[in-house]
Amino acid sequence: MHCFEYVFYGKAYNIGRMIWEKYHNYFRLGLVIIFLILSFYSSDAQYIQAIHDYKPAPGQFINSGGGTIESALGIIGDEGGLVSLGAFGGYIIFSFDQPVDNDPENPYGVDFVIFGNATEEFSEPGIVSVMKDDNLNGEPDDIWYELSGSDHTFSSTIKNYTITYTDPLTDFAHDVFWEDSLMNSGFVFANSFHEQSYYPDSGFDREFYNGNCSFTGTKIDAITDFSDVFLVKSLPRKYGYADNIFPTGIETELPDNPYTDEIEGMGGDAMDISWATDSTGNNVILDRIHFIKVHTGVLGDAGPLGELSTEISFAVDIAASPVMSNDIQVQEPSYLVKVFPNPFIDQIHISGLIRGNIEISGAEGRVLYIANDIEGDHVISAGELTPGIYFLKIHDEQRLEFFTLIKAGY
Repeated sequence: MHCFEYVFYGKAYNIGRMIWEKYHNYFRLGLVIIFLILSFYSSDAQYIQAIHDYKPAPGQFINSGGGTIESALGIIGDEGGLVSLGAFGGYIIFSFDQPVDNDPENPYGVDFVIFGNATEEFSEPGIVSVMKDDNLNGEPDDIWYELSGSDHTFSSTIKNYTITYTDPLTDFAHDVFWEDSLMNSGFVFANSFHEQSYYPDSGFDREFYNGNCSFTGTKIDAITDFSDVFLVKSLPRKYGYADNIFPTGIETELPDNPYTDEIEGMGGDAMDISWATDSTGNNVILDRIHFIKVHTGVLGDAGPLGELSTEISFAVDIAASPVMSNDIQVQEPSYLVKVFPNPFIDQIHISGLIRGNIEISGAEGRVLYIANDIEGDHVISAGELTPGIYFLKIHDEQRLEFFTLIKAGY
């Protein structure tokens, strides 16, 4: 079998291995992952309601389908968009409609969950901070408190790390120079997959990005593995970071226990407000929070795959439950959506839908196909699509799920 490589927001896979790496998870999940139903559990989930600021760092998806103001607005609600924060320091600030309570009765103590596009072997960790609206003005202008993830006290973790990127002043892909507060320097390297400028353009805050831009925040180590040239890995942290733990694709209101490796429910990155720390690293007690900030927490490069950059799809507030996790009742999953073949040539087959909507978009973000109220099996005629990478979004009565598809060039 020939080895073809493709890039999906900085992740590259050999096609043959990709099919196994991607779909063995779904087959396994279909057998061993459970739907966990809480008695008396509230179904009034909160999703992102507002974007207050979006300042990406330079990166291969900036100024394109995944790194625009429109992309940032796309993560509002429960439909699931995807926005890239670029290299280290790039950030987004969002809020729900109502405050998020720090409730010890939440399953595993989890207060909200952030979803990215991590896989089991490729993580792009983002640092998460929270803010309480102490002055009650509805603006994120109070004190940020960083959630202490698993690497918080590591000797390799750097607080108040500052990096400055210099605008290469081009309209096309070009290496972006950076220097940091530790007297180091380097580049966000351009690659052949993305031809637009990597430095945020005039669609963003021109005063902030004029000539150069600087970001300050906590930096954790990037852990990349190049031992397999056909499957570059960026290993996840234990817990407490965005775009770190893969989403299961199962729409259940139960988060996973962040302290174990087990997959109990929705996957994604479970967050506990009780992890909040002040600027000196000491724990603080917050009864609730109003704003959430995520910034890319690693400065890493995956060679031809480009920089590591945190991505966010959506976030959900977890409601309290009157029962503890050991009282949770379980039931087997009712179905599994299958998408095949992949790579495809002329047709894409989808089976197992429970009255849902289908959307296919190209790598640049443009929607190419929409079908609504589909149930059971569905066949998409895709012979007119050019060879390349496509993204399939399926949203039905039980789940929101994303697939990466490849149109073969033969």
